[in-house]
Amino acid sequence: MPFPTNRLYNRNHGNKPGARGEAIVIQTPRPSDLLSCLLSRNTPLNNVARTRDSLFLSQTHAPLITILRQVFFPEGKRYVLVCIEQNRLRGVVSSRARAGASVWEVNQLLLPIGEERLAALLLDKVGHYGRQMGAHKIFLRIERNSLVMETARQAGFLPRSTEYLFRIENEARYAPPSLPAENLKAKTDSDEFHIFHLYSAITPPTLMQTDGMTLQEWQASRDRCKGRELVYQEGDSVMGWLRLSMIKGAGVFELMALPSASGLEETMIEYSLAQLRQAPTTYCIAQEHQTTLHHLCIRRGFQPMGEYSVLLKQVAVPLPQHSLAPLQV
Repeated sequence: MPFPTNRLYNRNHGNKPGARGEAIVIQTPRPSDLLSCLLSRNTPLNNVARTRDSLFLSQTHAPLITILRQVFFPEGKRYVLVCIEQNRLRGVVSSRARAGASVWEVNQLLLPIGEERLAALLLDKVGHYGRQMGAHKIFLRIERNSLVMETARQAGFLPRSTEYLFRIENEARYAPPSLPAENLKAKTDSDEFHIFHLYSAITPPTLMQTDGMTLQEWQASRDRCKGRELVYQEGDSVMGWLRLSMIKGAGVFELMALPSASGLEETMIEYSLAQLRQAPTTYCIAQEHQTTLHHLCIRRGFQPMGEYSVLLKQVAVPLPQHSLAPLQV
């Protein structure tokens, strides 16, 4: 889905460090940009943005056919901008809504190697038009040591949290370990409040403030992830939550558990490995504050595979304009 207007940015950057002084144009894709894409086919573009379902995928330069598809035929409701410099395609940024329409995430940020300066321009325009279209927050996930970190800060994307990725090669299993069947069930809509209560109990207050202090704000900020969600319940209390996914042949799981539920995290790890045993490799995604989960993964034989910084731009949404009218009497 394009942004509301066509040409968005045209500015000479000769006075910026490292810039060469050419005019840079940031705009929504136009048919004439096809030529710019073809002229840039020998300049590899790398995607420095990661979404939850692409953390474990190897990041190489995007082939031309992939770039053309993302620019001119994006999947679903996405907002795409291209960066053109001297009739060459220099960058692409694509955004999409998360679970709620008022919260966006950058799902593609394609840049040439060594041209991180362009990220600030692209991300700045994403924030500008996100504000006009009603977005309250925009997330960006990058590798923790990414050179884009500083330029993203210039565009108003500030560090929110750190996520860790662990990997293990699956071993032969014939039956899942026992989790009490009466306590484990598929998540339903009625469980949303209980999961939010669980999230609130284990999440640092500063992180909650960025994601949202209410159920509705938290729901809108959640990642768009496919998978099977389960809750572990004792009585009326949800003690644990688990999401299992199969993505491009790999098993992926993430979990939450109350600290008071002794041994539950370890049991849920084993349960996840058993449920995902058909995949040759399984990944666990852990938040920075889930230190017990980190230790359990390492003890179980998982290998650390990556660290990712989640950045957030708080967007000021313009207030509706009010006008005065004569009082009818």
